[in-house]
Amino acid sequence: MKRKRYTEEKIISMLKQHEGGRTMVELAREHGITENTLYRWKARYGGMEVSEAKRLRELQADKVSQGRRFDCDRASVAPGNDRRKCRGAESRSKVLVQICALKARLLRLA
Repeated sequence: MKRKRYTEEKIISMLKQHEGGRTMVELAREHGITENTLYRWKARYGGMEVSEAKRLRELQADKVSQGRRFDCDRASVAPGNDRRKCRGAESRSKVLVQICALKARLLRLA
């Protein structure tokens, strides 16, 4: 997997500079990225603090790990079906609810 060039902390610091008065063009030239990338980051990380970005990353990682688990009850698997195909939908939905709640809270702050 390709390594990310910028961490969430660095992205948030760039967006704080923009909020402080620097233009997107200046920031894009300084960091060697396109303006579209900055606007995409602003849509995703705008108004966030570093701690909130870390929490979002943890929730997303938890969502992925929950998706890889096989938490099926025997009653939910029909005879003849492979148990490995069944995923724990309840645990994934709990993580999705947490992610949506965090995003909604962040949007209210913006």
